[in-house]
Amino acid sequence: MIRPRLLVPPETEPVSLAEAKQFLAITHSLRDDLISRLIKGAREHIETVLNRGLITQEWEWVMDGTPGPGSEPWLVSRQPVQSVDAVEYRAGALWLPLAVGSGFAFTEGDYGIVTRPDLSDWPVADGQTANYRVRATIGYGDADAVPESAKVAILHYVVVNYEMRGVAFATDDKTSVLKTCENLVNSMRWQ
Repeated sequence: MIRPRLLVPPETEPVSLAEAKQFLAITHSLRDDLISRLIKGAREHIETVLNRGLITQEWEWVMDGTPGPGSEPWLVSRQPVQSVDAVEYRAGALWLPLAVGSGFAFTEGDYGIVTRPDLSDWPVADGQTANYRVRATIGYGDADAVPESAKVAILHYVVVNYEMRGVAFATDDKTSVLKTCENLVNSMRWQ
């Protein structure tokens, strides 16, 4: 079983508060907190749907057991991967690094890949197969590097949720706009 965990969330959002307010045609600051939360919620939704990080963030994946010899590579499950920062195994209460050049291959790019061609050299702790973890930095980078379709989708999500707040059920208008947002997000699946 592989368990992902966000270690360091993005420091900024792909769309600024000022950009969202301009898109909403709002000049006052009465709802700045709400709009900021809507921007964050839209980004998180898009990242979950796409299994991608939009803005630089750090993640950790912990795997129980040991991959078998010749098994499929261990993929870092969020993309794009800027760097594989650490691959470690648990020895008791300690996490010990697996050194590059010790038979492990770390690949970066759209997917972070950890491969191990030979099971015999996988470390063990107290005669037991260990837990392993990968730490990686993912995301397109800063807001300027985020695909425009993601920014537009965020702005549309913000508009729908801001303008339709308090509406108990989706109206035809809200459904139509949300469908447009989903189409924008789906267009990014292979970017």
